[in-house]
Amino acid sequence: NVTGAGCRSDGRLLAALFTWASAHGARGLNHVHAAYFWKHGRRIRGLAANSNLTDGRQIFAVPEQLILRPGHPKVAESPFGTVTSWFDRLGPTRLILYLAAQRRALQNGHQSFWEPWLRCLPTAEELALDHPVYADEQLLMSFAVLPIIQYLDVLRFYITEAWKQHAPIWITLAEQCGAHNMDFEDWRWAFVVAQARSFSADGLPGGGPALVPVADLANAASHFGQRSLTWAWVQTPDTSTHGSDAPVAGKVWWQVAKATRSIHDGAELLQHYGNNTNAHFLAIYGFMQATNPLMLPQLNATSCRYLRRLAAVDIHG
Repeated sequence: NVTGAGCRSDGRLLAALFTWASAHGARGLNHVHAAYFWKHGRRIRGLAANSNLTDGRQIFAVPEQLILRPGHPKVAESPFGTVTSWFDRLGPTRLILYLAAQRRALQNGHQSFWEPWLRCLPTAEELALDHPVYADEQLLMSFAVLPIIQYLDVLRFYITEAWKQHAPIWITLAEQCGAHNMDFEDWRWAFVVAQARSFSADGLPGGGPALVPVADLANAASHFGQRSLTWAWVQTPDTSTHGSDAPVAGKVWWQVAKATRSIHDGAELLQHYGNNTNAHFLAIYGFMQATNPLMLPQLNATSCRYLRRLAAVDIHG
């Protein structure tokens, strides 16, 4: 989960996030805590177990009121509640705008229900360390022979073009919720966060991608067999006899984390990001997996010679 790679080690912010989530119905958060792990020479933020957890155990659950998605009541009630655009093919416009405006309003001194979570999200400067949407134009041009760069060129163009076309009305809507001075950087930041940290929520009313506080701290397993948790969407029944760590009674949707194997106290909780190539991982999340068994299409000889020369120039100056 490269979107946690900024690793601002402010325990107060993370403690406030867990307290806020628990106060609004999240269950079982005493089983986990945010921790930092050394990976490839860098400290990466993730989730760790607070105790030994058995295979199949429910670890924690996040209720739908904390799951930010296009159909969330707070999005629907916002000035962006009915916004649609051609950009919806790439990402849910109203959700991206709502996220951007909430962050900008918070920076402007206004309050936000999502404040504890927003303050734990990576900044644009942190995202720029890894995510190719923020990559230098000249750097991308140098690697233009790679198919992934061609995709990124188109994606970056669409992100920019959408803002150019709709900025006047979007800015006006943002001002209605205290997000004065919302700009392209807010829009781009929100798009990358929504893309890199979202879960599939097709089973929920309204569907669409979902941003889930606390759950989004879990990093990626290098392969399916390494994962230690999985997710399930669960709706609680009218009456409940669950224990204190289970969802409360009522017709409420939850995202539930369950252990897929025994987990030792202090071990990192890892999820599987799917069977995808490193091109997909780089474009969506901003990282690649060294042990990824899925191969990319082989380049032709001319492109390989060009990349060898480029590497030699980079190494030897």
